[in-house]
Amino acid sequence: MCVSCIYSDAADSMKVTFIHPRFDVLSMPLTKPILDLVSSYPSATVVEIGVAQAEGAVQFLKMDTVDKYIGIDPWEHYDEAPDEEFDDGYLDRKMGTWASQDDFNDAEKHAKERLKPFGGRYRLLRDYSHNVTGDVTEQIDVLHIDGNHQYEYVYRDLKLYYPKVKPGGLIIADDYTFTGSDIVGGYGGPKAYEVDKAVDEFCGNRDLEINTIDGSAIIIKPDEDNVENYHQRMNQVRRLSESSFNQFVKKSTKKVIDSLFR
Repeated sequence: MCVSCIYSDAADSMKVTFIHPRFDVLSMPLTKPILDLVSSYPSATVVEIGVAQAEGAVQFLKMDTVDKYIGIDPWEHYDEAPDEEFDDGYLDRKMGTWASQDDFNDAEKHAKERLKPFGGRYRLLRDYSHNVTGDVTEQIDVLHIDGNHQYEYVYRDLKLYYPKVKPGGLIIADDYTFTGSDIVGGYGGPKAYEVDKAVDEFCGNRDLEINTIDGSAIIIKPDEDNVENYHQRMNQVRRLSESSFNQFVKKSTKKVIDSLFR
């Protein structure tokens, strides 16, 4: 199936009955530029930290290039909310207290129902990501980090799962430069400090280049054995990142113009 078809299907795949009135904040589909990157990995193994109701999982598994999907999520209620303000861009992390444990159990059940058509191509691990590193024995082509967005958890996910990513593999960190409504952080606006701090620190310590596409950090793991392939992938990422930035500028300019002529 072509990437454009998968992306056009995204709206339909998002039409779900939300278990909790706030579950909709967890249901942003992966964008076409990011899916384009994923599709460039043949016979890919995808690991996703943060499954929710399997919105991303469905998009991944619709791709002919994805052989295996492993989703990790505790589906667990928090007794205390993350120490973040509502306007920090982390409304989704408040879900841990807004939704009851029964809600999360239903969300897991709903995710499993949605994934049934994909047969043996997927595996779900109901636990915290740091508890199941030993259960993920596969080498990872694509790693999507979309779990707890606080600094310590994002950094720990990167630290634990980066070694499992193949050289030349793709790492996607959700909500990098995201402030809740507009993608502005990497383009000169305020940053979502928790995710950004973790990604910046992790990559800075390893001299990894960070690009931004549609509010996600995009990292390609260096491949010393195939430098040419690594540079080709990096060039693709840079082109998509520039295009994403240009689209953001166009949308922002339109908003300003529209507001002037109201």
